[in-house]
Amino acid sequence: MRDEYDVEKLNPRKNQYAEKLKQQITINLNRETVDYFKALSAQNGIPYQTLINLYLNDDLPAAGFYDLLVNDTVNRVTAWNESRVESKMDFVERDDIAPAFEKAGFEVAAVLDTNEFATADLVSAMAHQSSHWKLFALIALLALLGEIAVLRFWK
Repeated sequence: MRDEYDVEKLNPRKNQYAEKLKQQITINLNRETVDYFKALSAQNGIPYQTLINLYLNDDLPAAGFYDLLVNDTVNRVTAWNESRVESKMDFVERDDIAPAFEKAGFEVAAVLDTNEFATADLVSAMAHQSSHWKLFALIALLALLGEIAVLRFWK
């Protein structure tokens, strides 16, 4: 081994595996999941982060519910949603909602804005917009009375 090396004469080259290296991230997992993978790690001698990575890469090709199997027995069921499409919040302006429902064939009695009313006011406004609420309440009470009568006198 030499005492000195000339760095200028080295042939630097790009690491061909650099793009394939793992990226360190922070992820919040529930304690049961981490404990499960740590126990599996102790059994197999594979680091638990590697097991989680293998699980995510191989077993979760699409969003949905997945069974976590141990010796061909379901240990737990987990849900995976990578795209989070259903969590996306889309809002419609108040002036656009009534025409959209009418175009779909619905009759729109009123469009209520929750910013303009308290909860009690909303219920009151909805009750006064519909002329059938009393009829439905009466039918529900009669059905309840009929059920009580059948249960009381049934032998």
